Amino acid sequence: MILLNANEIDMIGQWATLQHHIIPIHLHLTKDPRSDELEAFCDMMKSCTQNVHLVKDKDNTFDIPAINLGNTITYQGIPQGDKLQPFLQLLSDIGNQDAPMDSQYQLPSEKIPGLLTLFVANQCPYCTVIFKDLSQLALANELIHLTVIDGLFFSELAEKNQVQSVPTLIVSEGMRWVGQFRLKEIMDYLVDRDPIHLSMSSLENIILQGKAIELAEIMIDRQQVFPAIIDLLTHPFFSIRLGAMTIMETIAESHRLIALPIIPSLVDRFDKTTDVIKGDLIYILGEIANKEYVAFIENSKANHENPDIKEACDEAIEKILSHQ
Repeated sequence: MILLNANEIDMIGQWATLQHHIIPIHLHLTKDPRSDELEAFCDMMKSCTQNVHLVKDKDNTFDIPAINLGNTITYQGIPQGDKLQPFLQLLSDIGNQDAPMDSQYQLPSEKIPGLLTLFVANQCPYCTVIFKDLSQLALANELIHLTVIDGLFFSELAEKNQVQSVPTLIVSEGMRWVGQFRLKEIMDYLVDRDPIHLSMSSLENIILQGKAIELAEIMIDRQQVFPAIIDLLTHPFFSIRLGAMTIMETIAESHRLIALPIIPSLVDRFDKTTDVIKGDLIYILGEIANKEYVAFIENSKANHENPDIKEACDEAIEKILSHQ
C-alpha cells in the first residue's frame, strides 16, 4: 500500500537503531480511505522500534486523517523522498525533550498564538528546507501550531485554500507566502502582528491547548476583547465554549469594562442559538453586563419555558446588580 522504496525503508531502519527516547505519535483515523495509508505508515514506524508510542483514535466522519506529532505539529500526508529524513529528525527531536532548543527558532515575545499551515509536495526540494525550519519553530514555541499538508495527497485541501504551487504557507489571519521565503520573514511577522486580528481557529487552537487564561491575559494587556471570541462563545462544541467562558470570567474579574463592546453581538446571536448555548450566553452576560441589559435578560426569562434558562436569568440578574 505504501510505495516506500528500498532506500527509504533502509533509512527508517537505521534511524530506528539510534532512538533511545519514547516518541509519541497520535494517529487520527476517519472514514476517509486515505486513513488506511497513514495507518500502514505509522504501523511500520512502530514495528521498527519499540520507542514509538503509537496511539490511534477513530471517528465515524469523513474528516481528514492526520498524524499528530507532539503538541504542536500535525502532518497530513506520507513523508517520502527528501521529506523522510527531516520527518525522522523531527520525531527524534520530539522524543528527546531534554535536548537544548536551538535559540534561533525561539520567538523573542511568544505570547500570541499562531496557526501555520504549510502545503508541500514530496517532489519539491525547497519544501524540505522550509518544513525543517517551521517544524523547529513549532517545537521551540508552544503557542505556534504547524500543520503540514501534502497538497497532492490531499488535493481537495489545496484547492479549498487556493494553493497553486508549493511551498505555500498560510497563517490563520490570511497572510500567505509562496515559493522561496525566509524563516526570518515569518518570525518577524509572528512577533509584530496585531493580536486583535487573530482568527477563530487560532483562538480555538490555544483553548484546546489548555491556555485560555494566557489568552485572557493577552486581551487584558491589549485592553480589548478580540472579536473572534464571539464565535467561540456560540460554538457548538461545549469544550470550546467552556474555554471561551473561562476567558471572559478571567477578564470580568478585574477588567469587566473592556468586555462591554462585545455584548451587542452576543445579544444579536441569542435567539439564533440552542437553549444550551442560550444558557451559557446568559451566564456570560451576568459576568460582564451592566444594568442596561437587565431588561433583556428579564424578557428572555419571560419568553422561555426552559427552567434552566429561567434559573440562569435569575442568577445573571443577581450578578449584574452586584456589580453596581
